Amino acid sequence: MKEDPWHDREEEFLTKIEQQCNDYAAHHSKDHMYYNRLSSKFNIPILIISAVNALTAISLNSFLNQEYVSILNAVLSAGTGVLGSIQLYMKLNEKMTNALRASILMKRLALKISKELSIDREQRATEGQAFLQECFAEFNTALEQGNPIEKKLRNHLSLVPPPPIPVPTPPKPPAPKASPTSAE
Repeated sequence: MKEDPWHDREEEFLTKIEQQCNDYAAHHSKDHMYYNRLSSKFNIPILIISAVNALTAISLNSFLNQEYVSILNAVLSAGTGVLGSIQLYMKLNEKMTNALRASILMKRLALKISKELSIDREQRATEGQAFLQECFAEFNTALEQGNPIEKKLRNHLSLVPPPPIPVPTPPKPPAPKASPTSAE
């Protein structure tokens, strides 16, 4: 075993990856919930319309002519087809699955890093550089498997510190207007 298989900079960078993983896991978890709710807005009407369609096909024959029942079935079937097609076009189930997978992968990686860093350096079974490369590869894989991140998240891995947030200055009060004095 090497004299010092771990270095401070490796641990610092792993800590940054862990923080980034936690941020991404939270983001992908919210993403999953969003797509799950949106998918439900399509699935529930599809189920209800399909159930009504089945009931009308069976029970309305005794009350209406077959041609009207057939037209109603066609309209209801077209409605479920349109809703299902929109859902497929938007790729809701795929996006929901990707978000869940990415959230789980990011959380697992964050826990793996946290576990390794919580062990004293002398007690760790891995070397710092090898562990860092392994974690960075897992991080990139998890990032690629998730949905594109459309909102701006803090970048913990940046070597350049983020710019300071400008403090808004309060507006200056308007200067008092000189009132015209009338000369007598």
